[in-house]
Amino acid sequence: MMIMKLFTALDLPAALIAAGTLASASNPPAPRNAPSAANNQHLPSTSHGPNYNSTPHFSFEELFQLQKKFLDNFVFPENQVQAKSVNSSLLAPNVQGRVDITRTFTGQELNTEYLFGLFANIATVPNEFTLLGIPLAYEITHFAASQNIASASTRFNFSFPILNNLIVPIEIETWNVFDSNYQISQQPQRPKT
Repeated sequence: MMIMKLFTALDLPAALIAAGTLASASNPPAPRNAPSAANNQHLPSTSHGPNYNSTPHFSFEELFQLQKKFLDNFVFPENQVQAKSVNSSLLAPNVQGRVDITRTFTGQELNTEYLFGLFANIATVPNEFTLLGIPLAYEITHFAASQNIASASTRFNFSFPILNNLIVPIEIETWNVFDSNYQISQQPQRPKT
């Protein structure tokens, strides 16, 4: 019951609540055998919705490692490498990124610019005034995963150059959907309020 209350408080998708997978970043559970994609072959594929035939089934550990790979590239200086690539290889070509209720970014270029370029450019001009910081390090505080969806609450240490490099911890919640190429195909991110 306590796990259910935690998930509800974090507004996680119902699929993750039903899956009941919760772990600490410092102690992820042992990987479980994921169902085979062949189990979904009887489901129809349409051009109007998800292709159930190609929905990958990753183990918990695989999803944890994919989430860490994304977060490792979100922090400085790796975010500069991703930003300069223009089309990050971590993102699927048709990735959908939700910025807020009013805007969805479609494609690698816009999502690369938003996820990596926004913070990467701050480090290149440290004397410019900005209310944004530079993400330097992170710690995953909560993690849940099922099938091809990884959800994490992550505490980042942001450095604010305009404030004499004051370090401020900020928690960001991420929901990443991974495709069969191990790339992010959907990614709504938001700071925890």
